[in-house]
Amino acid sequence: MAVRKRAREGEELSRLIFIERGIVEVLRPASHAEPHITDLGPGSFIGEISVLGLTGPAAHASASVRCVGRCVLQVLHTHDFDAI
Repeated sequence: MAVRKRAREGEELSRLIFIERGIVEVLRPASHAEPHITDLGPGSFIGEISVLGLTGPAAHASASVRCVGRCVLQVLHTHDFDAI
């Protein structure tokens, strides 16, 4: 099973990520008693706060996200979103 991180808690994001196929896990840091928050699948998205133009801590990932198995993700970067 392939597992790849797509966003890490605290990382400054500049993209909106749409889940087209597959499952991603949303995780808190390992220091939490329950690190697993939820699973997201097709039609879900992450990083929406980053494309809204927020700055400071709000523009940083609030959790880590990783693909479990094979995923197809579509990415919309902030500069492309701003052009719409």
